[in-house]
Amino acid sequence: FSKLLGRAETLSERMSQHKLFTDYPEEERLQLVNAYRTKAEFLDQALVIRREARACQTIVMKEELKKMKRVLRQLGHVDANGVIQ
Repeated sequence: FSKLLGRAETLSERMSQHKLFTDYPEEERLQLVNAYRTKAEFLDQALVIRREARACQTIVMKEELKKMKRVLRQLGHVDANGVIQ
């Protein structure tokens, strides 16, 4: 328990010496923290959207590959085993 109290005191001392804590008034500091929070949320949303776009692109590429294989089969360039000759 005493270790936790010591850590809490050390952390509060470090926070009181931090530039964000000393240079900005309370109201402006809260605005900065909220702005950072929204930025982090937007970055998370962007990451999710990028992943969805990659997944959709993979599906499209698979469909295009199926179409290309069908055309090669129709032209006679692929045998029954799917090997290109």
